[in-house]
Amino acid sequence: MIEDITARRNAELALGELRHQLEQRVSERTRELEQVNRQQHLMLDNDLVGIVKLRGRHALWHNQAFTHIFGGVAGEAIGRSAREVYFDNDTFARIGREAYPILTSGGTYRTQLPMRHKSGSVLWIDLSGAMLSTTTKESIWMLLDITQMKSRHDEIATMAFHDPLTGLANRVLLNQRLEQAMANATRQKQQVALCFLDLDGFKAINDQLGHEAGDEVLLAVAARLSRSVRTIDTVARLGGDEFVVLLTQINPSDQITFILDRAMMELEKPIPLKGGRVTQVRASAGVAFFPEQAQTAAALIDAADQAMYAVKRARKEPFNMDMGAPTQSS
Repeated sequence: MIEDITARRNAELALGELRHQLEQRVSERTRELEQVNRQQHLMLDNDLVGIVKLRGRHALWHNQAFTHIFGGVAGEAIGRSAREVYFDNDTFARIGREAYPILTSGGTYRTQLPMRHKSGSVLWIDLSGAMLSTTTKESIWMLLDITQMKSRHDEIATMAFHDPLTGLANRVLLNQRLEQAMANATRQKQQVALCFLDLDGFKAINDQLGHEAGDEVLLAVAARLSRSVRTIDTVARLGGDEFVVLLTQINPSDQITFILDRAMMELEKPIPLKGGRVTQVRASAGVAFFPEQAQTAAALIDAADQAMYAVKRARKEPFNMDMGAPTQSS
C-alpha cells in the first residue's frame, strides 16, 4: 500500500523553517539585548558622569565616576547617607525640600551647588535627579563635576566687572550697584551719596618716577579708600586716576563729611614705593546726592564729576609732592 505523505512532509518542512526562523529571531534578540546591556553598562560606568541610586537618601549603588568625583573608594558610599557629600545640614535639607516633591510628581529636579570632596575641598556639581519608584522611594541621581567651568566663569565675571589693576568695581559694576542703591533708597526714603575723586599730582608721578610707580600709587589709593568706607559702600575705579565712592543707606543725620574726610586724610599720607622712595598725592573730590540732585545713575555721576571739577578749579595752589630720595636702611 502506497501512502501519500507529501502534505505531512511539507508541514514538517514548514514547521522546521518556522522553528529556524524563531531561533534566529531569538538569537538576534539576545544579541540586541546583550548590546543594549553593554551600552547601558558603558553609560553607567563612564568616567565623566557620576550616577548614584538612592533609597531614603541612602546610597544603594553608584558607578565608578561617582567614586572618582568625590575621591572615595569603590563601593564605599553604599549604605551611607547622601548628607556626607553636602557641606552643611541646611543645604542637605533644602535640596530635600526642593527636589522630592518634584520627583514624586514625576518631574526631574536639576540644580548647581557646591558639594564636598572627601578631602574637604569644594566641588561645584551639576546635580539632576528622577524618581524610579514612589513605592520604594528609590531615585536616580546624575552628578557632573563643573568645578573648572565654574572657576573659569568666575574669572570671566571678575574681568567683566572689576578693574584689572586694583580689583575695584569698574564702571559696569558701579552702574549696577548705583541703580540698586537708588531703588532701595526710594523704597526706604533714604539718600545715596556719590563722591567723584581725581588725584592731584598723579601725572607728575608717572612722568618723573615711571608708570610702575604710578601703578603702586593707584593700588595704595584703592586700598586706602576701601579701608575708609563701610562694607555696604562701593569703591570703583573708572580709569586713569579717577575713583568713585558710593555711599548707601544714607539718612539726613548721617555724617557724610566724616566718612569722606577720613578717606581724604588717608589718601594724603605718604606712600612708600619700591626702592625706598616715598611719594604723596591729594584728591579733589565732588559729592552729589540722590534724589536731591539727580534722578538717574548717569545724571548722579555727572553731577559728582562736575562738583569735583569745581573743587579742582577753586584750588589756587598746585599740590606739591614729596618724591624724595630712597630712604636709608638702618
